[in-house]
Amino acid sequence: MVSVSQAEEQTAVQSAGAQPELIPVVQDAPDSTLNGDMSPVRSWVFKPNCSLTPRQLAGFYLSIVLVTLGIAAGFCLFGLWVVLPFAGIELLAVGIALLIYARHAGDYERIELRGRALTVIVVRGSREYSVSFNPGWTKVSLPKPGELLRLESGSTWVAVGRYITAPLRERLAYELRRAFAAAAA
Repeated sequence: MVSVSQAEEQTAVQSAGAQPELIPVVQDAPDSTLNGDMSPVRSWVFKPNCSLTPRQLAGFYLSIVLVTLGIAAGFCLFGLWVVLPFAGIELLAVGIALLIYARHAGDYERIELRGRALTVIVVRGSREYSVSFNPGWTKVSLPKPGELLRLESGSTWVAVGRYITAPLRERLAYELRRAFAAAAA
């Protein structure tokens, strides 16, 4: 789900006393690229754990096509031509499933805190949306255990944490509350 090992996840959830960061948090040096703001940046990025890159996926599918059509051609040589349409249907179904997988391979959620500006970027499939909040006015809530984390300010809200476990969502809520309080001070 998230590019963090099981041991790191358990350490983050089970630690008492000094609480470590949830997952690797990108803390950039002061950056002057946005409106001359010299504030440090804290980012939390969550991505699904994808086993194959799109290029590897294409190679995998090509190998399936070649093997399946080779076997179907062998059956056709023995007069069992009816195997060929079923092989085509199978390849179409596998192709559609892999296309859906590839479409969501680049999905991610990014929470970026830069001074007094909070930006949440969510990418799912071909859709990307971004929501900006003032961290001092943003409420962090977990409606029920196991549900997505909700960031809201006024009538605007966004749900995040789709790619992390429920205990890590609780940890993220704690870290965000702490970071928002520090940004508001």
